Amino acid sequence: CGVNIYRKNLQPMNMYLLSEDNKSKVLKLKKLFYRISDMFFNKKLSNIFEDFINGRNYDLIHTVNNMYFLNKYTFWRIAKNNKLKVFHTIHDPSLICMRVDMDNKSSFLDYIWRCKYKKHVKYVDCCLSPSQYILDLHKKYGYNFIKNTIIFNPVVTDMKVGKFEDKDNTIIYAGTISEYKGVMTLVKSFQKINDEQELIKLKLFGEGSIKQKIKEITINQSIEVNDFLSQEKLYEEISKVKVVVLPSEWEEAFGMILVEAVYNGTLIIGSDRGAIPEVMNKFEQFIFKAGDVDDLKSKIEYVMSLNKEEYEKIINSMQNEFKKYSSYNYVNRVENAYKENL
Repeated sequence: CGVNIYRKNLQPMNMYLLSEDNKSKVLKLKKLFYRISDMFFNKKLSNIFEDFINGRNYDLIHTVNNMYFLNKYTFWRIAKNNKLKVFHTIHDPSLICMRVDMDNKSSFLDYIWRCKYKKHVKYVDCCLSPSQYILDLHKKYGYNFIKNTIIFNPVVTDMKVGKFEDKDNTIIYAGTISEYKGVMTLVKSFQKINDEQELIKLKLFGEGSIKQKIKEITINQSIEVNDFLSQEKLYEEISKVKVVVLPSEWEEAFGMILVEAVYNGTLIIGSDRGAIPEVMNKFEQFIFKAGDVDDLKSKIEYVMSLNKEEYEKIINSMQNEFKKYSSYNYVNRVENAYKENL
């Protein structure tokens, strides 16, 4: 279509050092050093950004939030100095808080962190957010973007409807296996159910600080703790089970696994944190109070009790609602955002 796209993949920092799951004092100090260094002293990135921009006739620069390199404001300033339009997508609260698992506590360093970024958002022509929740959260902390628009994260797959009779009484969780993701709440809910009747299984897919702990405390229980799978294999696993749970206890910016599950014909349960209720929209009966073991237990039992007709009626309704998360809609909305600001 006559559009050239240049992507710059930066050498990432050590995600392990940046993780709040890491309780080692030594590694916490290393993490803090990287953050402060990135905030004030990192000239190498400025040179990388300059080299990337110079010599090419760009129309726009589009950055995204991530937990690798964190002084994106340098890139914004350099881009504006080169008379480029700047677009930025916020995928998480990393412009608000230096820690991965943001809570209600705010440190002095968090305050400095926000001051640095808020000073530079004037260079961003348009902010793209996957949810109203995460945009409002940034506004709450004083981020005033020139323009903003909500563009849901896309699912790059067609709707699939797995046969109810082929689905196991199994729960799947896929993602970071950490406290702030609510995985222990899910495990405890599952254990309560199985204390009463051993009729279901739980499969966890991912990596994280409590992965080994869960393996140790759930020996001889119907819990599988697995490594990450490829997207194709994960979708295959999801299509074979009755429910996917996202039990997050932090500020989720979207909750992609929920949409992916519905696209693969499987019902979902999510906590009430972050943008999860926004993504799940009118399906309140599948939203539980974050950290509430009994509430999650009741939601799981409800899904497992559904018969074929009830299950298929709900999944059909969800799939109709979730069509808005298609890759086609995403591309159109991003294209419109570019056109309106160029």
